[in-house]
Amino acid sequence: MHKLAEGIYVKTGSQDINAGLITTTEGAILVDTLMLPGEMRGWARTIRRIAGDTVLFMILTDQYLDRVLGTSSFDCPVVAHELAWTELRDYDDETFYQRLATHFEMLDLDITAMSEILRPRVPELIVSSELRMYKGQRELRLIHLGGHTPASIGVYLPQQRILFSGDVVVCGQHPFMGQANTKQWVEALEKIRAMDVKIIIPGHGPICGMEATLAMTEYLQRARERVREFFLKGATRRDTVEKSGILDLLPVPADRRLVETQKVRLGVEHLYAEIRKEESMSRQ
Repeated sequence: MHKLAEGIYVKTGSQDINAGLITTTEGAILVDTLMLPGEMRGWARTIRRIAGDTVLFMILTDQYLDRVLGTSSFDCPVVAHELAWTELRDYDDETFYQRLATHFEMLDLDITAMSEILRPRVPELIVSSELRMYKGQRELRLIHLGGHTPASIGVYLPQQRILFSGDVVVCGQHPFMGQANTKQWVEALEKIRAMDVKIIIPGHGPICGMEATLAMTEYLQRARERVREFFLKGATRRDTVEKSGILDLLPVPADRRLVETQKVRLGVEHLYAEIRKEESMSRQ
């Protein structure tokens, strides 16, 4: 666990997922959850030790499973973007556990841990473009960023100049582009750079500064350029996935090669469709 400032903490779990704790004089506010049940139980004990039993809100920066699986650990309102609410609302048991099994398989996780996981809770409070929250001495701004997913939001603490970016920023691993609009993602990173931010807690990876947004922008722009080049040469989606070399844009540790390869393959498939749509619209 890292202490970023007085009463502001980050816990990192499996897959380098980051979850946040913000204490106030009225109770705790949580940002995202950890993915595995044992991790979340330990994090819940730490939260109660630091902040007591009162948890005011749990804020989700998007609707992906690695962000939402721990929502049942606390009896408090869940806050998310309206598009996250739409997706989580539509889960039934069969749909959820099918997605969960696919997610665990992609991340090379022990499938037996699924038996302990409950369906994520549906958000009760909805963010559209921006929401300001004042609790005790804290001011939080929940800002719609988009890009990584249509529902991606950031949690900004202006007094401390801290941003929980969700997966709009990741450090040390390939970003997942499977539901992304990469053009909007680049714009979201520009929006972050226009903010007064000193510390960024990325969705995955070590705590970083504004330089991480530049690295993310470069990665996305190079990925877009390579996929567009293959598309314009007439390459099929499969050939683009196999030969565009997106995996080479970032060093991959040997123990994460399988996971990162699968993540990039799915991302390039989606990016190919995005570029095809852009090119089709440009000809109209």
